[in-house]
Amino acid sequence: EVDALLSENEMLQGKLHSQEDDFRLQNSTLMQELSKLCSQIEQLETENKRLREGEAAATDGGGAPTSPVDGELLRLQAENSALQKNMAALQERYEKEVAQQADSRGPARGDTSAEAPPAGQEGPEPRASESGASQAQQLLSEVELKWQTEQEEKRLLKEQLQSLE
Repeated sequence: EVDALLSENEMLQGKLHSQEDDFRLQNSTLMQELSKLCSQIEQLETENKRLREGEAAATDGGGAPTSPVDGELLRLQAENSALQKNMAALQERYEKEVAQQADSRGPARGDTSAEAPPAGQEGPEPRASESGASQAQQLLSEVELKWQTEQEEKRLLKEQLQSLE
């Protein structure tokens, strides 16, 4: 019985280590994704500012701003807004997952505390069997971002139209 308990204990410790590794990897992936989104937003804001300054210079010069610039500015504003909403949702999801993982670990971890990952360095990545679902979710996220961008662009166009009226 003791041998059976010891082997079961080893197996469970192995599973725990595997889950911790998965959690670290997922957390790392989420942090990279969040970092990419932040840098994209910064780039879009810089581009947006540059386009606005160019638009102001074009209208100050007496000529009407070109319509492709207006369209691009509107698209960038909409995409920026959609990305900011996505970033907020990702941050919220990340915080919930970290809280769930912390809750599921519980205080009784035995002697594995020395192997606990540093704060901000944990997160499971989908296993190979889940990679298809992960790719589908990524594709869904991209489509959702495009849809949100279109919705935001529509909203901005409505605002423009109302201000012109």
